[in-house]
Amino acid sequence: AGAETAGPAGPAPDVVQAEQRGAGGATLGFETVTMVDVLLRQGHVDKARTTLQRILEREPGNAEARRRLEELAGRAARGEGPPAREVPAPVSGTALGDKAHPARVDEPVFRPHADRPPEPIGILDFEEPPLGYGRVYAGLLPVEPTLVYSYWEVTPDAVEAVRRKLGDPEAKLTLRFVSHHPEAPAGGAVRDVEAGEIVGEYFFLDVAPGSSNRMAVGVRSLGGIFEPICHTGMATTASGVPSADTREVWIDVEPPVDRPAPLPQPIRILERTEGTPQEALATRARRIGLGGLPEDTQQRLLTRLHEVLRSLARPGALPTSPGMAPRG
Repeated sequence: AGAETAGPAGPAPDVVQAEQRGAGGATLGFETVTMVDVLLRQGHVDKARTTLQRILEREPGNAEARRRLEELAGRAARGEGPPAREVPAPVSGTALGDKAHPARVDEPVFRPHADRPPEPIGILDFEEPPLGYGRVYAGLLPVEPTLVYSYWEVTPDAVEAVRRKLGDPEAKLTLRFVSHHPEAPAGGAVRDVEAGEIVGEYFFLDVAPGSSNRMAVGVRSLGGIFEPICHTGMATTASGVPSADTREVWIDVEPPVDRPAPLPQPIRILERTEGTPQEALATRARRIGLGGLPEDTQQRLLTRLHEVLRSLARPGALPTSPGMAPRG
């Protein structure tokens, strides 16, 4: 695709500047040598150089990135531009073969997607896919918060029909990228890119994070009038910041407490208390020094003592058990 233009006549230059201010010139996270090729094809030499430098900072042993960076430095020293790219010739209806059956149109085609052509019978791996299918379609795909990938195809007949409608045979095939975000002006931030080819792809850089974007493929006259041929659906970029904490706590698990394991105590029956319950109570009270208290007081104290000892959860016989000998 060709280089970006300043946009249509009128308020478009201000719109483009507003989008550049809103984007903030964020750097790319998708930094690979393949991305460098894309940047060079689109004329972004400085971004390509910066991307190569970041690749070498991350991978000092990347020989390909170092070679490409030295190549750019040599071209800059000689005053040369980026490496030239071979541009395929426009695809005509006859070049697509009989399988595509491109239909002629007398008026512009305004549709985001076309019907999918029938698949040929046989194994598809026997030949490379064609450059185009003689259809009219376009699409957007968010790659990063600041990077959006676009692709398109239009027919020569559709382009000529729009040129006739505009009355300008020299009108250029153009991509119009519209971005909506809080800092964008009313109607969205607009940028126009001269496509140059009826089939192609393009990476839109410095897109505002969290923005909603659409693209129209159309024809732009020399006077700045843009007439679309087809549109894409909405493509929303990521916000570029951490999302809100949406976790929901169902239960809090406390860490285990280090408690010494109680030692089991064997039950030793030294002697049995004989007689009536009153005599047994008097025996227990006498063993722990409560023999001089009234009987009801002895019963309350012994009951309370059993509850306290039971709460300690110590296995084995209780100290006040009738089977334990008194401690001297």
